[in-house]
Amino acid sequence: MVKLFYSGGRKGNQMMEYSVARIIAESKGYKLYADSIEGFENTKNIVDGNIINNNFYYNKHQFRLDMQHILNHKGGIVLSGYFQRYELIKGHKEKLKNWFYIENDTWKKPGNNDLVVHIRLGDYKNIGKNYLGFDYYYNTIKSESFDNCYIVTDEPTHEDIKKLESEGCKIISNSALEDYYFLRNAKKLVISHSTFSWWAAYLGDAHTIHFPVYSNSDSRGLWGIGYDLDLIIDDDTRIIYKNI
Repeated sequence: MVKLFYSGGRKGNQMMEYSVARIIAESKGYKLYADSIEGFENTKNIVDGNIINNNFYYNKHQFRLDMQHILNHKGGIVLSGYFQRYELIKGHKEKLKNWFYIENDTWKKPGNNDLVVHIRLGDYKNIGKNYLGFDYYYNTIKSESFDNCYIVTDEPTHEDIKKLESEGCKIISNSALEDYYFLRNAKKLVISHSTFSWWAAYLGDAHTIHFPVYSNSDSRGLWGIGYDLDLIIDDDTRIIYKNI
């Protein structure tokens, strides 16, 4: 069996954790024990298989997993961590699209020539350099052509959001699922360093994706120094990497 204990993160983190656990379970023919993710009905699917309740493997690292060691392990698997490394899910995109499929005819979608920008604020304002800053978003917006610019954010009254609104951008701030749906349906997308918009970019319809990376960092993509992760999507030609 594979048993997943979520790390306590938000939607994007949960999606990565669930993905890694289910990939392992299906690859090994093991039963998966993992709570479903609210809004993604296909994560309620039962993943049946062998139940091995001995010789358990417990991951010891928050982000890394030795996938080959796990796949060769003869025993149960217990997982808890963020696992934010693209290599762990690479090659499974069509499965992931199915697991995280969501459709709602009542929710708004952006137009084909609209630019959609995700700006995560909230807790990010107080965590190091996690908020990219007004200039990053403003300059990226100015580098694109579009019919409408939409800002998807968790803090619509923030002064930087109001500045962009005064520049003509329209603000979107609904439920997490509705915001994810809007991001995923964008054709031109600017993501923040958040797994929430990372997933929308990776699984979504965008043909152009602006992706922030730290130029001087021991991690690759989205976060800066001190995070041992790698979310660079090295097989996707839609992405424009932006050094920050």
